[in-house]
Amino acid sequence: LVFQAVRRRVPLDDGDWVLVDLGGGSVEVSLINSAGILWTESRSIGSVRLLAQLSGTDDGDPARFRKILSDYVSSLHFPPAVNRRAVAGFIATGGNIESLAKLADAPERWPGVSALAVERLSAVTERLARMTFNRRVAELGLREDRADVILPAAVVYGKLAEVAGIEEIFVPFVGVKEGLVEDMIAKMGGAQSGPGAARQAWDLAVNLGRRYLFE
Repeated sequence: LVFQAVRRRVPLDDGDWVLVDLGGGSVEVSLINSAGILWTESRSIGSVRLLAQLSGTDDGDPARFRKILSDYVSSLHFPPAVNRRAVAGFIATGGNIESLAKLADAPERWPGVSALAVERLSAVTERLARMTFNRRVAELGLREDRADVILPAAVVYGKLAEVAGIEEIFVPFVGVKEGLVEDMIAKMGGAQSGPGAARQAWDLAVNLGRRYLFE
């Protein structure tokens, strides 16, 4: 569903793209192009999960908390399916990356799609690391349920951008809700069948099999 929403916003004709969707409990990394999802993997590293697991390590020093957090996510990597390809770009979805793009005043690249420079993301991450929860709410205008998880999310996105070797992250401001609408429209119009849908189903089945080392 996220992929369906993304391909309506981002022109995927230039090659293979990395798509990262970070939620509260997990991060899903996919390799996509205009034809569909080539590969996908989910890791149990989400913003809320990270915050919960690290809650006992915060001694009131935001910079130290960020250092511990950086060490914690240092194991993040892209599997060979991604590393062997020269990707056309890096797309990120989720409420946290949308807030980070706004905080960084990321310019618009395509209609509705911001281009967040990794350098600007790093600067925003450093700023967040120096601020307490209350200051993030009062000075940045963040909601309380965003102000606590946005730093773990920023570190995860920064790490993945570093591993991917990219200089900017495209933020399309879409997610599951928009993908669900696209899916409903396609089904109402009868567009859910045909070679494209069959190929997508095949690719997803093969990817699932590979995860469990099938023959």
